[in-house]
Amino acid sequence: MSDRLASVEVQSTGWCPFNCTYCYIPKTEEMKGVHDKIVEDLKSGKFIERIKTLYGDKVEYLSLWGTEPLLTTAIVSESIPKLAATFPKLKEIMFSTAMPYPERLVDFIKVVVQNNLKPKIQISLDGPAFLTDANRYDGASKIAPDNMLEVVSKIQDVKSPVSFQWKSTLGISGIREMLDDPTKIDDTLNYFHNLYDRFLTLNKNKLIKLDTRDYLPTLVVPGRYSVDDGRAFANFLRLLRWKGGISAYTMRFNRIYSLWHQLGSRRDILTCSGGDSNMGMGQNIHICHRTFYYDEPAYVKGVIDSGIDNWDVSHFTSGAVDSVVKSYIVNPNDKNEITRFDYTMRGYHDFWRMRIGYGVSMLKELALANQVSPIYKDDSFAELFIIFLDLCVGCPAENLLNTGSINVIPLSIFRMWGNGAFEELVEGFRDSRSK
Repeated sequence: MSDRLASVEVQSTGWCPFNCTYCYIPKTEEMKGVHDKIVEDLKSGKFIERIKTLYGDKVEYLSLWGTEPLLTTAIVSESIPKLAATFPKLKEIMFSTAMPYPERLVDFIKVVVQNNLKPKIQISLDGPAFLTDANRYDGASKIAPDNMLEVVSKIQDVKSPVSFQWKSTLGISGIREMLDDPTKIDDTLNYFHNLYDRFLTLNKNKLIKLDTRDYLPTLVVPGRYSVDDGRAFANFLRLLRWKGGISAYTMRFNRIYSLWHQLGSRRDILTCSGGDSNMGMGQNIHICHRTFYYDEPAYVKGVIDSGIDNWDVSHFTSGAVDSVVKSYIVNPNDKNEITRFDYTMRGYHDFWRMRIGYGVSMLKELALANQVSPIYKDDSFAELFIIFLDLCVGCPAENLLNTGSINVIPLSIFRMWGNGAFEELVEGFRDSRSK
């Protein structure tokens, strides 16, 4: 595998007590069986040997993924000493949680720091109730931050770094709701500012950090975005900037500028890390956690049978998932398949001329068809747009599911960003540089 490999995402759950919009697991007996199989794998410690076979001792960062990691942190805790001993370069253990069980997180953090590792906890929190409760679970906008602060109060005696951060995700319905009533943007900004102030008041330990002070939302991708959705998104970003807020994409675009001189030789410093410096590890090897469960027939059947609106079930019935399973989910004991997989992913991460050429051509066709702004008939601006999509929005796993190729970005993303949103991002960048 690549010499740059330093991170692994471990499949840690197969069940979730919630019905979050952005993380759907069918509530079936078959999926409970999948969860039980994952639990047994964690208990046995086989996942550690599997990681070692693939990575040797190179792992520096480990994260837990699946659904709600706090369901299995007590089991993972038992393996922390072995993980630390097996991977001497390991620095950090991270996961993303909806924060349902604060006492479990306290126990987990204490075990991690006792083994000289840094816990990094990402908390799924989209904003006030009209966003978070609608996307996550009833009461999440209050429960999640209250539980996080409870955890902070109970780990004040830690003598090693502990990091928390918010993870805010927006769908088009939330964006339109804030456009219809712009005071809700203010409410959202104030919501996060107030939470940060509460953290500062409570926390007296300088080793405990809340990394995300402001509201830095990311967009649900790929979505089924229309031209009108793209225009609404552009208006939202504009209002957000006028009100003193920024999105995560502003930060990502700034990184393109700061690292521009290196992109010719090291595109991978900005691209999605899946299949490059990071891999997903369940029973099999994955590009990242995005394709966890696709090799579980119970999961695929559950999604198809559910007909849930927030999943594009057509991907599961058209054969897209079968294609992913065949070519991009690899048996860790098959060295030939691992070599082929690594070769394919190196092509994605190290070479992008084809993607840039395809993207610019498609963008111009969309401009001629009035699907994106006519500004993209200009070669230089079109190329900058595609570089942004590829580095700051692109995801090889999402590309595979939606287009059948890791190199082809879904048209939905072109529409969402190509109708004023990217222009707004550039305008905001110009303003920041002129100050």
